Amino acid sequence: MSKKKEQVKDFDLGYKVSRINTTKFSYNDLEEDFIKNLFENEENLKLLLDVNIGISLEKSEIFFEINTSLSNKNTNENLILHTGKTTFSLQNLSSTFSKENEKFDLPDGLIIQLYALSYSHARALLSIELNRTAYKDIFYLPVIDPTTILNK
Repeated sequence: MSKKKEQVKDFDLGYKVSRINTTKFSYNDLEEDFIKNLFENEENLKLLLDVNIGISLEKSEIFFEINTSLSNKNTNENLILHTGKTTFSLQNLSSTFSKENEKFDLPDGLIIQLYALSYSHARALLSIELNRTAYKDIFYLPVIDPTTILNK
């Protein structure tokens, strides 16, 4: 997939969300008081966010997996692991594929928009998963600038 700053012309892209799901979730079931103490100082925590993007020309789909890892910085012990996946069906995806280069040429604006939606979905999915744990009302994914995906 190549990155372009200008709008790509000569085709119309449309999309819809076809699937939203948690594909991985685990947490370390620690004592509530220990968790509260750990979360009192953000210096104790290490948050890693990662994104995987996949495109299927055959299915006319693109997916974003938002991977979250929260760990105790002092012990490197994983506290929370989560992957939220959003799959989009894209109309006219084939018009963005270059057979010569075997690459997709998608507009930056579309990628940013789909990533922003996927990240919001991951935030909601993680909140639902944490609802039955001691991390409820303590940990939320931060709001981020979705344009950061283009800098990776």
